[in-house]
Formats: sequence, C-alpha cells, structure tokens
Amino acid sequence: MNPLFTTTFRVRGYEVDERGNVHHAVLVNWFQETAFQASTALGYGVAEYAALGTAWVVRELDVEFLADARYGDEVVIESWVSDVRRVRSHRDCVARRARDGALLAHLRIDWVYVDRTTGMLRRVPAEISERVQPFREPAMPAFAAPENWRAGAPRFETMHRVQAFEIDEMHIVNHPNYINWLEEQTREAFAAQGGAAAALQFARHFLEFKQPARVGEVVTLASASSDDARLWHHQIKRGDTLLVEAFTET
Repeated sequence: MNPLFTTTFRVRGYEVDERGNVHHAVLVNWFQETAFQASTALGYGVAEYAALGTAWVVRELDVEFLADARYGDEVVIESWVSDVRRVRSHRDCVARRARDGALLAHLRIDWVYVDRTTGMLRRVPAEISERVQPFREPAMPAFAAPENWRAGAPRFETMHRVQAFEIDEMHIVNHPNYINWLEEQTREAFAAQGGAAAALQFARHFLEFKQPARVGEVVTLASASSDDARLWHHQIKRGDTLLVEAFTET
C-alpha cells in the first residue's frame, strides 16, 4: 500500500472569493476530504469506523497559505501520516497548482481516536497502526504560540449562532467552518481598529479544539491583536466554556 496518497480537485466558480481566489475554508475542506479518501484507500473508511464504533476527531489544525488558486485551476493534494501514537496521529498535506507546481498551502492535523458514542479516547487498534505507517517528515514546522499573550489587550467580541449547514455527521461543527469564522472575525476586528479589512491577507491559522460546538448553540468569538496587527489571538466560548483557542497570522 502506498503511504503517500494523491488526489486532484478543480476550483469551481462558487468556491472563489471576491478576489477570484479559492476560499481558504474550501482548501481545508479538500485537505479533510483527502484524509478521508486516504484512510479509505488503506481499508478504513467511514463504514469500517462506524462498525468499530470509533472515529478520528481533529484536536489541532495548523494550515499555512502560500499562494492562490483561481477558477478552473487543478489543485493536486498529497497526504501522508507523519506519526501514529497510542490514541492520536498526525496527518500532513500539501496542495500544489497542477499547471506550474506552485505550492499553495500545507497543513498538519492532529487527530485523536475516540469512541463515537461517549467521545472518550480509544487506543488505536494494532491493525490500523500497521496499515497507517508514518511516511515522511511533517509538512511544516510546528506553530509556536506565544507563551504570554498580552493580558488585558483590547478584545473584539461577536456572537454566532451555530447553523445546521455547519454541522457534520458527528453532529458537531465541521472544522473548515471555523476558518470562515476566524477570517470574518479578524476582518471585523481589524475594521473596528480603523484598518482596511479588504486589504488583509491571511497567512496561517492554528486552532486547538477543546470542546465541540453544536447546532443552535450561541458562541462568543473574542479576538485581540498584536501591536502591528500581524498576529491575532482568538477564543471561541459557549458561556464560560472554552471551545477553541486559535491564532491567525496576517
């Protein structure tokens, strides 16, 4: 079995933004779909995990954007596993434009293996570990979150009600939707500071998922920026419960 899985997506008209570039959440959707296809190719697809009563859930997502794809471009995605541990595994992906080989983005996801009913961590079965062998080094260096984010920094807050179309089959918010939330939040926060939101270019998002959000829940997004507005710190909460902690580089 080839540990390097490759697939291709073509950018469709409804997947581009006002600049004509593919939405970042679409790229993350493709990365996630590639991971599903890669696992299926190794003999463990949705049906097999359902029979086991288990699932892989995203614990951390780190994605960096380097160039753009536009309508009609073919995007080639390569995916591989860089480590497998007792209850978790990292899967890495890179995306390139087919016509010139330009590197568009790379991503690293830390998945944890859980019981579908209880959500509790489960040990990765030996037969899965044997098939999902680490292949190569991670696609990108680990994100280094600031140790001491400025306490008391001005925070910009908005509210969001989770919609049914944002939910996946696990009945939680599908992870690429958080990319849309963070980018819109950052634009609004930057505009509130007097910045030109349309000029923002998003370079990287790092998200740590602590608790899931579900349909109908109202969540608070709170954000603060570094002095130069190049780094943003976000927290997504349901009441006092922290759901997601994230950083955005612009």
